[in-house]
Amino acid sequence: MYPSLKIIGGSTETQIETKFQGKSYSASAYVGDIAELRQYSFHDDHVEIGGNVVLTDIEEICKQAIEKYGERRGQPFKTILKQIRYFAGRQIRNVGTPAGNLATASPISDLNPVFVATNTTLVAKSVKKTTEIPMSEFFVAYRQTALPTDSVIAALRVPLMKEKNEYLRAYKMAKRKDDDIAIVNAALRVSLDDEQNVQSVNLIYGGMAPTTIAAKKTAEYLKSKQWTNPETLEGAMSTLEQDFDLRFGVPGGMATYRRSLCLSFFYKFYHETMLELAQDEGEQVKTVEVDEQAVGEMERAISTGKRDHDASLKYEKKVIGKSQPHVAAMLQCTGEAQYTDDIPVQKNELYGCLVLSTKAHAKLLSVDPTPAMELPGVVDFVSYKDLPDEKANWWGAPCVCLSFEKILQVRAN
Repeated sequence: MYPSLKIIGGSTETQIETKFQGKSYSASAYVGDIAELRQYSFHDDHVEIGGNVVLTDIEEICKQAIEKYGERRGQPFKTILKQIRYFAGRQIRNVGTPAGNLATASPISDLNPVFVATNTTLVAKSVKKTTEIPMSEFFVAYRQTALPTDSVIAALRVPLMKEKNEYLRAYKMAKRKDDDIAIVNAALRVSLDDEQNVQSVNLIYGGMAPTTIAAKKTAEYLKSKQWTNPETLEGAMSTLEQDFDLRFGVPGGMATYRRSLCLSFFYKFYHETMLELAQDEGEQVKTVEVDEQAVGEMERAISTGKRDHDASLKYEKKVIGKSQPHVAAMLQCTGEAQYTDDIPVQKNELYGCLVLSTKAHAKLLSVDPTPAMELPGVVDFVSYKDLPDEKANWWGAPCVCLSFEKILQVRAN
């Protein structure tokens, strides 16, 4: 009946589309409160998360998964937890969902690379059938997915990892670390055998192409290579440059910087896995030098500052360098400033309220104040018809309250 129906989950992306891109949806359906889409379950080899579980709840699910399966097998959830930490603000995470994130297919999504790197399976459901789609095949073009047109994203099946010799990390670089969209992000996974040879590898990047993309040439190069051999790192870095040879003028700009971030993420990933291998295997891999400066998360302290009174006096002039307190600063800081709510009620005082349309983008045909006038305490209704013709379409400072005398004066005029 509605082939172009817009499915709404958390609506964080839809609000951007309507407000900033001018899109309009004639029909939409809210699915955020469907219980079946907000469930999760723990299994022996995977965790199934409903498509409409809000991101704030996913944080708790990830913590439970890490506690249940341990940090090694629960690495995917540790990685998701890290990415969610920098995923927008708490208000957005309270309503945002993984289904909405996946359906919009943003090439800079923080979670999509993790789902692809962990070989997550997406479960899509329609009235007729259930379809399972590997996340590696889900993104087909810019803002386009393999989701069937008659289906919704019902769940995600996130696999667990091996107890040993399998490593997963996620990285993100943005202009502002917290609450900002990524310039480049990545989720990198490698699985090794007992001789530290690469069995499988997923190097998934966001912000390097119109879709979430894998470094396929580098992954092919790394297969069967000995991870602990320094030449492996050098060869992988060279091959990554071929995978992501961004040209000048590429959409999004900053081609050289984004390419550098891509290489830096892999360099960091390599040395973090080498450090963990050294801790696990002991003397077997200690011959490889680990760049400890590339390991770990850089945390920045909260900004602080202080005023240098001596310096201000030294350079003080008639105006420049002299402190000029706000005219009402002392009253505001001491709590003596009087605001509208502090003004005592006056005799015969009335409060004015704006009567707004209940329809968006509607043409106002008529206003009937009769039902309002019948309510107890309502004294009068004022519209543009009560103003002189030259001011009937004029808008000035808002009026918080109207006195009875003022209304009579308007009526008299």
